[in-house]
Amino acid sequence: MNKLISIIMPVYNVDIYIAETINSVRQQTYQDWELIVVDDGSTDRTSSIVEALVTLDNRIRLVKQSNQGVASARNKGMSLANGEYISFLDGDDLWEPNFLEELVNAKKEGIGIVFCGFSRLYNNKRKKYKFQYMSGNILLANIKGIVWLHIGGVVIERDILTKYGISFAEGCSMGEDLEFIMKVLSVTKAQAISKELMLYRVRQGSACNSAFNWRKHIQVLTANHRVIAFIKNHYRGVDIDEVLQSLYKRIAYDSYRILWKMFKAGNKDDVFNLLSDVNFQKDLSNLAISELKMVDRMKYNIVKTENPLIWSMMRYLG
Repeated sequence: MNKLISIIMPVYNVDIYIAETINSVRQQTYQDWELIVVDDGSTDRTSSIVEALVTLDNRIRLVKQSNQGVASARNKGMSLANGEYISFLDGDDLWEPNFLEELVNAKKEGIGIVFCGFSRLYNNKRKKYKFQYMSGNILLANIKGIVWLHIGGVVIERDILTKYGISFAEGCSMGEDLEFIMKVLSVTKAQAISKELMLYRVRQGSACNSAFNWRKHIQVLTANHRVIAFIKNHYRGVDIDEVLQSLYKRIAYDSYRILWKMFKAGNKDDVFNLLSDVNFQKDLSNLAISELKMVDRMKYNIVKTENPLIWSMMRYLG
């Protein structure tokens, strides 16, 4: 007997896409699934469209809540899940018809998460994401940016999430999915499927494509610090020092990139304030300057001068 997969779908004002997205679930060759759609306070026709689809397929459930963010919506869906496996799909993304079947068939004993590649969808035109398929320490590869697990391209054993209390950090609007994935990778082995079976829709207005907001980007650093604390408590690999050092380096590099983007956006006072923050200084101190490209070393040194004259001259550097 096939195992039930609980698919968690957070939605917010996606009435243009939601029917196509849900139909990509209904067209799966693997039939043993339940779809829990959590409407996070939509003000358009999203809920009514889902309600119509519920009448066509009793495997679909609609849950409504006030607008609390995608992390809260995913957690709500997980709390209602009945499946042995958990998967996620946002309300504007798509799966290939064999997505679930391919990932479930690849699931072996001792493998807690299976993932596939994905393609980006720009105005219904597909563009393959340059994806690295590999074995070994996927957590370390993920931290180093060698491989990227998309939250919409995974199937996870539900027991792992329950055992380690892994959920999405509510109130965190950036980096919450990456934090979730890294926590899972730190407590179980992963298996890659060398196919692009998920379509990530790139559209204006989505969280990942909105205007730069440094305060939101700072949340990514905080999310990575939560991952460090989790790894220290639960990771049992012999290479824990390398994993932690790689995370510290990643946080440092992200800190530098945030500073530069703030600088470019003209947020000079905020740059000064961040550079004087003790915790931010500590994060930045782990930056492997010698490993940066020449242009990045120059940008870093410009920001670190804290010299208003130099800043005014160099702000328009690419």
